[in-house]
Amino acid sequence: MDFIREGGTTVLNLGAGLDSRPYRMNLPADFRWIEIDQAHLLRPKVEALSNDKPRCVLERFEADLGNDEVRQKLLKELARPGSRCLVLTEGVVPYLTNEQVSALGRDLHEHPEYQYWLTEYLAPPALKYLLSKRTTRAMGKAPFRFNPPEWHPFFSKLGWKEKKTHYLGEKSIELGRDIPEIVGLFFFPAELRKEGMPFGWVKTKRSLSH
Repeated sequence: MDFIREGGTTVLNLGAGLDSRPYRMNLPADFRWIEIDQAHLLRPKVEALSNDKPRCVLERFEADLGNDEVRQKLLKELARPGSRCLVLTEGVVPYLTNEQVSALGRDLHEHPEYQYWLTEYLAPPALKYLLSKRTTRAMGKAPFRFNPPEWHPFFSKLGWKEKKTHYLGEKSIELGRDIPEIVGLFFFPAELRKEGMPFGWVKTKRSLSH
């Protein structure tokens, strides 16, 4: 909503999954919301919401974002001249390799319409735990793979600079909402919980210089 108030015109939700915000949020009728994900993830949602009407202009594309050619073509086609777009990759980046995240970052940065990129930030202690053998085994076929030497410099080298970081523990207190038990007990050991859950969202802004 802050982005919309600042003049944003579009949200591009990569790996949209079952997200239903276009139906729930108080969005301008002419606001453009674009969802991209694989067919087997989008179609159950489309069926479940068949009797509901989105509150904005909603577009969906079935695609495998891991396919470089398909991703680059879509990003080029969707970068409407004059638009101001916020890209969401919630629950996506941690599952990609460093090389795949680099490719995505470069592809987005190529188009000036993609002005903001919102993604996770995992502090080093949390990332170390999430990439441990124990956690990797527990996550089965979908382990975390993204493991940059330094999180923010990694994105900075791709042309993206940090705008603001929101930390989960701080936000839970501010909003009066408890941290989900699955996050506090399964993903994080006791020593991390004592440190205030070093996990949050980072909102990165497209750098003005290449």
